[in-house]
Amino acid sequence: MAGTNAWALARELLPWIVAGILIGATVKTWLPTAWISALEARDWLTPVLALSFATLLYADSLGSLPLVNALLQKGLGPGNGMILLIAGVGSNIATLGPIYREMGTRVAILYACCVMTLALLLGILWNLFL
Repeated sequence: MAGTNAWALARELLPWIVAGILIGATVKTWLPTAWISALEARDWLTPVLALSFATLLYADSLGSLPLVNALLQKGLGPGNGMILLIAGVGSNIATLGPIYREMGTRVAILYACCVMTLALLLGILWNLFL
């Protein structure tokens, strides 16, 4: 029984992990470092862009790690990487769906707004002190 569950979980997660690895490898290989450096030069804009990107494009936390790692190696600030990970996981449909079903629309919206606001604030602070 446990072996069956493990294989089912592996079949469910493996495509997302592979997609994250491929996207991360593509970013690491083809994205010019100058683009990330140009973004990082705008202290106030980069965290907002990271938050927007995280809420729009989400794989899962395991699939996002290779992408964020590649962006960090290209020069993305650590706080902006943290924003990508926290906001992506906290504001996706897989997270908001159960909250909406169990607690309603208002709570789901409030939860998403709180996650995004806290991720943005923590990312900005992280960039300032690291």
